[in-house]
Amino acid sequence: MISETMQKAWIDGQAALASEHMELETCEVHAVICGLIAGGANDDPATFMPKIYNIINSGEPFSAELKEWILDFYKLIRTQFHDMETIEFPFEEDMTDSEVSVYFLSVWAEAFLVAFGCEVNRDEMDDSGKELVEEISNYTQLESGESMPEEEFDEVLTTLVEHLKVCAMSLYADYGYRTDGKIVIPKEIENSRYTQDGELVIGDEGVSIEDLKQ
Repeated sequence: MISETMQKAWIDGQAALASEHMELETCEVHAVICGLIAGGANDDPATFMPKIYNIINSGEPFSAELKEWILDFYKLIRTQFHDMETIEFPFEEDMTDSEVSVYFLSVWAEAFLVAFGCEVNRDEMDDSGKELVEEISNYTQLESGESMPEEEFDEVLTTLVEHLKVCAMSLYADYGYRTDGKIVIPKEIENSRYTQDGELVIGDEGVSIEDLKQ
């Protein structure tokens, strides 16, 4: 089930894109935002909005209404990543058959990888990160197979969707959770002398768990 908040954001986004007569899927916007956040983009619109423009609108800015929706959508998705539980795929309820499902998953995976690549240089990634990127890349090559029983289709689809979510969250844990020399820290150590504005300042020499407990 998709949360009411995400469902409303999804519907608002579809309406906003339609009003702009843009040949752009809402799932692409969702994927781009997820890719940027997983790669380490911050929550400063002046930083991430130009990247979104470049990726999905040839560098051109959006109208005020569409920009406002994207800012709210970004905030909602970033909160889900920050909670480190799971992200929602608001298009899940539209995946009614194998052909449509393959389309959504492949489009999402491709847009996610483009955005993630804007934040993280693959040559600088460790083997684990490269494997996760490869797993997501496999989704861009999905093909709708022959028709199958509904029960079997639902089971396969659930597995594919959950695996894709896990890959995206894992990349965020490795690359997005640590940005600009800082990571978000648990509240119990938020008053540490190593923190600033609710974030842990790592510095060039790093900091140990023992230091944080002081």
